Amino acid sequence: MSTINNVPSTTPLSIPSPQAAKATSVNELSSNDFLKLLIAELKNQDPMAPTDSVQMLQQISQIRQITSNDAMTATMNSVQMGQDVATASQMVGKRISALDQNHQEVEGVVSRVTFSPAGTNRNSGREIRLHVGEQQVEMSKVRSILPSTA
Repeated sequence: MSTINNVPSTTPLSIPSPQAAKATSVNELSSNDFLKLLIAELKNQDPMAPTDSVQMLQQISQIRQITSNDAMTATMNSVQMGQDVATASQMVGKRISALDQNHQEVEGVVSRVTFSPAGTNRNSGREIRLHVGEQQVEMSKVRSILPSTA
């Protein structure tokens, strides 16, 4: 039996073996995970020795800072997507050299631009594709913008 703050615990303290526990990197934790941990800590604190007000204010400040950072990240992602859309729309009618999905060289005039959902990464935005003839190329695969042959 273990004790916490001189209060006996009815559950023995056990540490899982390295094979049973999956290691989680700090970088893999989201702000939601942090908030859940913080709320669990507040719920499970010893009522006979509550956290002092300074620590409570620091924790509330951390929650607000995380929420603010998440909002700022979402805003920056929206701004970046807007810039990407503006850049892609300016490519219509331009002659480009790029690599297609099969890493084959494609050269020609961009006829249109399409937007599609990106991968499963929660931080990724939409995927922008340029259409050159029958080929599609990602904006990130454009190698050069060539002078027009007018």
